[in-house]
Amino acid sequence: MDAGVDAGVVDAGTAGLDWRIVLLDGGAVNVSLSGVVWNGTEFFAVGSNTSTNRAVTAVSADGEHWLFHQLTLPPLFDVRWDGARYVAVGVSMGGVSVWSSLDGVSWTGRALGAVEPNISSVSWDGARFWVGGVWSNNLYTSPDGVDWQARDAGIPVRLTLNDVFRAGQQLVAVGEEGVVLVSGDDGESWSRVTSAGDRSLRAGLFDGVGYIAVGNQIVVSDGGTSWSLVSSPSLPLYGLTASSGAVYAVGTSSTDIVSGVYRSVDHGGAWTEVLRFAEPGTRLARMAASPTKMVAVGGKSVAVSP
Repeated sequence: MDAGVDAGVVDAGTAGLDWRIVLLDGGAVNVSLSGVVWNGTEFFAVGSNTSTNRAVTAVSADGEHWLFHQLTLPPLFDVRWDGARYVAVGVSMGGVSVWSSLDGVSWTGRALGAVEPNISSVSWDGARFWVGGVWSNNLYTSPDGVDWQARDAGIPVRLTLNDVFRAGQQLVAVGEEGVVLVSGDDGESWSRVTSAGDRSLRAGLFDGVGYIAVGNQIVVSDGGTSWSLVSSPSLPLYGLTASSGAVYAVGTSSTDIVSGVYRSVDHGGAWTEVLRFAEPGTRLARMAASPTKMVAVGGKSVAVSP
C-alpha cells in the first residue's frame, strides 16, 4: 500500500479456505477451459475441444457438474457478462477474435475496426467491455459488446494491456512489463503511472479499499497512481476475484502441471496459499464468484470453494 495509509485487515472468516478439485469429463469432448464468469444464475465457462481445435462452452450451477456445448468457432480464451450479453475473445478467424452472444449458444463475430491477432483477455468494468490490442497500442471498448471503438493507449505496441477495472470514476489498465495506465474520463484518454515492477500484470481489481494487480509480480496501491511491490507466490498468477471480504488469485507453473489458489485479507499486502495441486494439463487461469461459491478453471480441472 502507499505509505501513510493503514487500511487494516478484513475479517473474512473461514470463507475460501476449503477447496476441492473437479476433473472435467466432457464425454466425447476433450475439454480445456480457460475463462469463466458468474451470470447471476450459473457459472459459464469457455475453452476448447483439444481434438477438433474448436470452441467449447460449459455451464454449471454448482461448479462441480458441467454441461458442455461444442461450437464451430475457434478456441475461446476468456469471457465476460454484462447482465444481458456474453463477450468472448480467442483465436482469430478471418480477422475476427471478439465474439458476442445473448444465450451462450449462438455467437456473432464483432469487428474492432482494426485487424488484431489472437486476443487472450476481455474485461467488463461495470459499464463497458475492454480488450487490449496486440498489433497496435489501442484499447478497444464497447458499451454492449456489439459496436467497438479504438482508444489510443499511448504506449509502445509491445506492452499489451491485459485487464481494465474500475474504481469509482477512475479506470485502471494493467499489462506487460508492469505497465499501469489510469483514466479519469471513462477511457477517453489514458496516462501512464509509475509501477513498482517491470514484470507482466495479467489481472487487477479494486476491492473497495485498495487497488491490486497480479501476474508475474503483485503490485498494490491506495489511489491508483503510486504502486508498491509486495511479496508474490512462487507461481505466476493469471486470475483474480474478490469474495466474502478477501481477495483470491490463481496461478499455474510454466509447465502447466502445478496450480495454486492464494488468499489475501489485507487488500493484497500478504498472501496465503489455500490450495496447491499437481495435475498434468491443468492451468488455472480465471476465477469467478457467486454469492455462495468461487470457481477457478484451467485446462481439464476446476477448483471449487466451498
